[in-house]
Amino acid sequence: MAVFKAFSPDVEVLGEVVLGVVDGLGTFRSGALKILADCGIPDPQPDQWYPQQAWLDAFKIISARLGSYAVMRIGFSVFEARAAAYRAVGADTVEQVFLACDRGYRLCHRAGEAGGYRFEQTGTRAGRLTVSSPYPCDFHLGTFRAACELFAPPDSAGGRVIHDDTQPCRSKGADTCTYLVEW
Repeated sequence: MAVFKAFSPDVEVLGEVVLGVVDGLGTFRSGALKILADCGIPDPQPDQWYPQQAWLDAFKIISARLGSYAVMRIGFSVFEARAAAYRAVGADTVEQVFLACDRGYRLCHRAGEAGGYRFEQTGTRAGRLTVSSPYPCDFHLGTFRAACELFAPPDSAGGRVIHDDTQPCRSKGADTCTYLVEW
């Protein structure tokens, strides 16, 4: 599966997600809104649904212009903005958040196969996330780092997230990417 290529042409993404990325761009926000408009999403609204491929086309342009660190920060900002939603459904720990990621992702995408998340706990404060989605690796690194930092226990140093380079990667045509997390 290719990064920035929707799994199905019917998939839609919730405007709240689109705006979460745009809002995380700071001074580049107006430029991102122009890119969105050029890709077929003028004036996105949080409660509206948009074609995922149009969104991915815009996200690809934004990513190319800003680079991997900015994409990671965008992922962090998107998760940070949604942290209250995880707490509202009772996810109070890193493990609970990672177990809820798939459901959260599916609530923000509809009308076809959009991919998903699978979490496996591998230690007391460690786990493996396997992701199947058209979003870039750096975006996921940012979201998972935010989860570790925002939901880690008080005696934790925050967390560590790495892309498992021993496993297949979506940016190289694989169906999934794997991330190792510690908190």
